[in-house]
Formats: sequence, structure tokens, C-alpha cells
Amino acid sequence: MRQQRRPTKPAEMAVLSASNLDAYTVQRCLELLQARLHPTAYKRGASRELNYSWTDREGEPCYTGNTHSGGRDLLCIVNETQNAVFAKCSSERVDSTTGVCCMEQPAHYLGRLYEDVETWKAGAIEIDMRYLERDPLAAGPMDLQLIRMGSKGMTDKILLNSVVNRWQAGEFQALLVRSPMGTGKSELVKRIKAEEPVPQKILLITYRQTQAADAHGKHPEFAHYADLKALPSQLNEQGDFVAPLADQVRFPKVIVQFDSLNHLLVDSRVVDSFDLVILDESESILAHLSADTFSNRHRTVNFLIELLDQAKRIIALDGHLAQRTFDFLTMSGIPCGPVVVNNHLPERPLEFTILEKDEGKAYWQRSIWSALEEGKNCIVYSMSAEEVFKLRDATEATGLLQASEILVITKVSPGDIKMGLNNVNLSWKRRLVILSPTVEAAVDFSARWFHRCFIYICPQSTTPRGLDQMKSRVRNLEEPEVLCYVQAGIILPSKTGLDALGACDGDPVGSTQAVYLTAMGPKQAASRRLGVEESYQFMRWIHKNVEARQETRQRGEGGQSIFAPIEDAVMRVLAHNEAESSNKTSHFYEVFTELLKSEGHIVKGVRQLDLAPKSLAGPEEDEEGPSRSYLKRRLLGAPDISLEEAKRLQLLINKKQDREGDFAKVERFNYRRFYKLRQLDGPFLDIFGGQHLDSLTLLLQVVDPAYQFPEDEIGRAKSAPLMAKLAREVVCVLGLDHPLDYAHESEKLEVLRPKLAATEYFRDYGRCVRLFTGRTVQQIADLDDPKAVSHALNHIFNRMGVHVKHVRLGRQTKADCKATKKRERLYGGWQIEPECSGRIVGAKLMVQLLKLQVEASSLMLRDLDSSLRRLIENAPFQYRHLVEAPCMLEAVV
Repeated sequence: MRQQRRPTKPAEMAVLSASNLDAYTVQRCLELLQARLHPTAYKRGASRELNYSWTDREGEPCYTGNTHSGGRDLLCIVNETQNAVFAKCSSERVDSTTGVCCMEQPAHYLGRLYEDVETWKAGAIEIDMRYLERDPLAAGPMDLQLIRMGSKGMTDKILLNSVVNRWQAGEFQALLVRSPMGTGKSELVKRIKAEEPVPQKILLITYRQTQAADAHGKHPEFAHYADLKALPSQLNEQGDFVAPLADQVRFPKVIVQFDSLNHLLVDSRVVDSFDLVILDESESILAHLSADTFSNRHRTVNFLIELLDQAKRIIALDGHLAQRTFDFLTMSGIPCGPVVVNNHLPERPLEFTILEKDEGKAYWQRSIWSALEEGKNCIVYSMSAEEVFKLRDATEATGLLQASEILVITKVSPGDIKMGLNNVNLSWKRRLVILSPTVEAAVDFSARWFHRCFIYICPQSTTPRGLDQMKSRVRNLEEPEVLCYVQAGIILPSKTGLDALGACDGDPVGSTQAVYLTAMGPKQAASRRLGVEESYQFMRWIHKNVEARQETRQRGEGGQSIFAPIEDAVMRVLAHNEAESSNKTSHFYEVFTELLKSEGHIVKGVRQLDLAPKSLAGPEEDEEGPSRSYLKRRLLGAPDISLEEAKRLQLLINKKQDREGDFAKVERFNYRRFYKLRQLDGPFLDIFGGQHLDSLTLLLQVVDPAYQFPEDEIGRAKSAPLMAKLAREVVCVLGLDHPLDYAHESEKLEVLRPKLAATEYFRDYGRCVRLFTGRTVQQIADLDDPKAVSHALNHIFNRMGVHVKHVRLGRQTKADCKATKKRERLYGGWQIEPECSGRIVGAKLMVQLLKLQVEASSLMLRDLDSSLRRLIENAPFQYRHLVEAPCMLEAVV
């Protein structure tokens, strides 16, 4: 028997190496074999290898049709990039009847490695109702009996009310309703609250401040969580301190924001059960668990599970309610009834036109001004807060509107503007209203006022689902056409679809025929979306590789609370969030347009414009505009404040009692505190931008041995110690003293190859690289390819603000190569570039940021590596003037 060739190529090693396999992959391959090829298949060999065999040799021929009587095995081959599993027979015998040799045949496709399921659809009740009308008598026992006998027909109203009646009778704990925006979900809740048995203690959970304010306006009998924050805990009859939220004697009905749940319960030893818990926008609440601003997420989600566990009844409502909510509730042990799915479509669908490039933006902006010139009122939804202010100023510069006729709402808007969200039907009656994702949900403008709708889409903002919610804040539009401008960075269709019949009336461009792109190019079409199951395995891998596994509360037998591994309910939610966040970056257009079409709207495609941008351009920006953003201007214009003043202003902001400029003061304070600055100037902002650099945070985690990682983290936020460990290992293998060691050059690839292959980063590249990039198409790093190695290394170093380059030594001499071939380049090792351009800061500037950190902490300098300490001490300090100013020293140290 000929010995099988050992795999030598990096791609083969990654597929076959046992170190790259986990229990899920081994079990998934076995399930596919049993379901698709050999029902009697079983695992053979080492537990982490993909060797399988089967027992019924006569009844189950090979996929080639051959019958193997011996003990030949099947090898499963996994291709994570294509999300595919293949089976390969190892038999070399040529069948006498068919003349086929299994070894020479292509591998047999078994199925997907990661397969998402939608169990929430099983048993779902589908209806079509303009409004969710609650009438308990509509589905009374007599009516249901007549329907069973065939004497009465089933209606959507009866279907809805029969499920609610069963829930009221206690057949299941959680009522799940998926219904489009504007179909009366809030009115349904009001009617349920008034029914017998009337719930006395109710908790309504939201995920945004604006949503909580809107809910408080609809339910004035509820206490608002922001008001409860200001109240102290009180002693109860048992002598325990009870937080305001838990004091159900004083506050039996409460509205609370999800991430404030933990703060309100922190002083309470006992949490009494609620009669009714309402998850308003349940999908958004659970998605908020992965938000960067969410603190104490593990303890908070524990509180939520405990509250749901003890609640008598639960209502979960969302226009996009799906597997995420269903997984969270069922895996937390909450009995759920069938999901009520309202498939009602709008009577008059909206028509979405997508615009791109400079000419598209000019056309989009000119269309807004043309509508305003015609006396039409416009609503603009912008995913970019920066563009909100640019559009406002550009519109004012045209002279079409006065400042009082324009309303802008962003996170920096003062309290009086945000308080207007309590009555948007009055406060939004302006000629032009421009909204940022701050107003993503909750508020509903139902008056007939706005004629046109415009949307500005950009990367690194809200999700497609969030934008879909945002675009429905205004319920009634006079004109169905919606113009969407898409900023560069989001992949759009590149193939021409059907031509439109003609341009719309009042077209500012004046073209006679519109051409739309509706199909993705072959490369993007082949790119698959990240699935929930794949993300779930990734999350489990993170927690497996980080110490101190967390636990979350789950219901046990007999209703008792037990502790279960986090991989259950919470981990599943984090997997949903990870998949949604990843696909937001790579497949925004597809996901967004699918949501629109599922709601009955029309997506025309990407409109092609022939005119040059200059012919459509608006008024020129001032000289400072292109070089300095509104965020930078805001930071420079705000005065410095102390720590006590920052805390006071933050409380006012939370209560929507702040004034114009207060938010900018807190922003400037937090910016100076992050960089350890006593003063701030324009050149510093121009270099490092107006946001906190994540690269500085990771660099500190790598170089500072005393860095304190958050202990109570879950999901991707828990991966920080692992990322620092991987980065330190790669830096050490390259022979560098520290990540900013730009004076040294590593060894050549021939020497480095086995060392790099032994690192954890390259051994499990497909998973490790996702920690630094979010997602990568290349699951395997080819260590024979210098470009691939550079690309893989820079995934790590770019996250630390630096860039590594492959040092060029020149070209081959003529004697070393054939005269007919081009002389190849000769390379040395890898070296960190001291200065960079673009978004990468560069090693020398990162040294300056470290100098700012050690100026504020002498202990930190002592803990650093000696070579890095010498580099910091010897480097000339460019920003000494920003730390020597005697301005609010105690605020930033």
C-alpha cells in the first residue's frame, strides 16, 4: 500500500492540521456524513482528526458508486473561507465494473460547515392587520369551537387574540410579537395592561434615552429611570437597603434603559418579581449588549435574566423580532408561545433611489434645495453627525431658510432640543429637520407635514436594521421617492439592471432617462455573509482562550435559579450581535435593501449620473472646513473644566437639562483625560483626530505589564488580554524589543518562517486575525509569500498605530537570473516604519503619546521595558507645552 503524501503547502496544513480543529468541526462533519452520505458513519482515529468510516459497506456505496468491502476511510476536508465541508475517499482500487478510482475523483460536497437555523418560525402565527386590535371576546371559547366545527371562518383578529388569550391564561410566560412600525404595538400593550388580571408591578425596558422619554410620554403613570437615579436607597421593613427601581411600593411601574438596569439595582439585596416585563424593541435591546459604551454588561445581563425569570408575564415587541430574541428567551428557560408575525405591507410603498460618488452627493444635496425652493418640507436622516452640520450650514448659506426653520438633532444637541422629542408632532414642524442615529427609534411623527425624505449613508455608524428603524420616524410622506446618498466605503451594485422609463418630475438634473445598477459584481456576489453559528463558535473560542470564565444565571428544574456557563443564552446573543456588526461592514447594501423589500418598499438601485460634480455643486465651503471637522472645532472652542464640573454637566446631559455648549465641554474634558493633556491645541487635533485612538489603548495593553484589564467583560470585549498576548508573542518572534522598535530589522523570511508558524497567531490564523480586523476573507496566511506575511503582520501592528515594511535590498544581478526574465527584488527582514501617512499614526508619534502617558504616571515609566523606557526618555518631547500649562491638573491625572 502506497503511503499517502504528507501535506506540505500551508493551505493543506491549515485544512488538515489537528491543532486547527475543535469539537464543533469534528461533530459537524460527522453529522453531515450521516445525513448526506453514510447513515452508519462513525469517527475513527484521534479525537481531533477528520477521519471517518462506516459500517454498512454493502448497503452504503461510496459517493463514486463503488462498494468498498475493506476498511477504507473517508477524510473530511473543511474550507472555512467557502463555508464548505467535503468528503474524500482514500481508496486507490479501480472498480472492475465502473473503471473508477475513488482517489482520482473530485471530493464530494457534503454541505455547509456553519448552518444557521430559524427555529422562531416553527409554529409562528402569521396575520395581516393594519392595526393590532385587542379584543379578548373575539377569540372566546364559543368562537373557537365554531371554527373547529367549520361553522365560522378563521380571521387574523381571532388568530391574534387567541394567542394573547392563551398567554393571559398562563399557558406560556412570554408573548412575542413581530409587527411593522406604525401597526399599533404600543396600543396593544396599553389594552393588555388594563385587562384582568391587571398587572400592578410593571417594568418597561428600552435601549435608548430617546426611547425611554417617548415611552414615558405614552405611559405617564410610569416612573422614569433618570428621575430614580437621583433618589437614594431606603431601608425596608427587613432592614435592607432597597434601590428605587426595586422599591415596588413607591415605584410599582418603572421605565428603565437597559444599561442603567445594573446601576439601579446595585444596592438591592433582593429583587422582587414584576407582574409584567415589557421588552420594547427587543432586538435592539439585545444588540445594545455589544455596544462599546455599555459598562458592566455581564452583571447587567445577569440582572435582566433574573428579572425575566421571576416575572409572571413577559411581552417582547419588535418590528424585526427574530432568532436573537427567541434564542435569548428560550435558552434562558423562559417558556415562549408562538411568535405572532404581522405581515402587513404599507398601502403606498416608498421608492428608494441610491446615489454614489461626488456627483451623486451633489445631486442629492441639490435635490434637497430644489424641494425647499418649491415650498416642500424635508426630513433628512444622516448616519454621519458631521454631515448633519455641513448640510445645515450649506443650506443656510443658500439663503433658502433661516436658522429658525432648520432643526438639527444629534447627541450634542442641548437639553431643550432633546426635550422636544417628548412631543415631536409639535417640535418637528420645521421646513428642514436633520436627524442623526441619536433618534434611531421610539419617536413617531404622525402629522402630515413632510413632503420629501432623504438619507445619508456612511460606514462605521449604525446597522442596516438601525437605519431601517430610523427612516420610519416620520410615518406620513407626501411623496414616495426617497433619495439615499451612500458614502465611499460601502460596496454597491456594479452591474446595470433595467432602465427606468423616465426621470421624475422636477428632476434638478433634467435627464430624460435614468439608468440603475441593481446587481453586485462577481467578487462581492461570491463574498458570503458571516453567520450566527460561525460567530457563536468564535465567541466560544474567545472565552476558551481567556482565563476566568464568566457565568450567567439560568432557570433550573423546579423554577430554581442555577448558574450555567455563559455559552448558553448570553453567548448566543453576542453571536447574533457579532454577525450583525460584521455584515454591517461587508454587506450593508444587501441587508438594508432586503429589509426594505421585506416591508413592501421598492428599491430602484444605484442611479448613474453623467454630469460632472462641479455642475451640481453647492456653495463653496469656508477655508477651514476641509481641514478641520466640526468635532475638532467644537473641542477647540470649548473651555476647560474640572472633574467636578464634568460630573455635574454629565448629570445635566443625562436629564436633558444641559445648555448649548455643555456637551462640548464634557467632550473636551474626556479627550484631555484620555491623552493626559492639561491643554489642547489645533495641531494636536489635526494629527490625532477628535476621537480616542484605539491603537493607543492596545499599545498600552501590550507594553505595560501592570495594565488592568476589565474583569467583568464578555464577548468580543473580553478578547483584549488575548490580543495583547498575541501581539507580544509576534513582536518577540520578530526580534524587536517592543512594538515601537523602529531601529531594528527582523531576520529574513527563511529564518523567520518556522518561528512564525509556531506562534499562536499563525497556528490559528483564521480566528486570531478576526480579533484585530473584525473579519477577513483570507483564513490562511501563506508563510511562503512575503506579501501575505506582511499583510498578516500589519493586522496586528496597524492596530497599535504603526506599520511594518519588508525591507528591500535591491534586485538580482544579471548573473543570478536568465536574460529573458525580469530581475526579481531581493528582500531582507521586516522593520517598523518610524513615520507613516494616512490613518496610521507611525512609531515616532506613538512614542509621543506614550510620553504623555508617562508624564502623568512615573510608576508606569518604571514598569516599562528598559529599551522602550530609554526610547521614551531620549525622544524629544513635541507636546511639552500641552502638559506644562497650569490648567485643571487634577482633572486629567
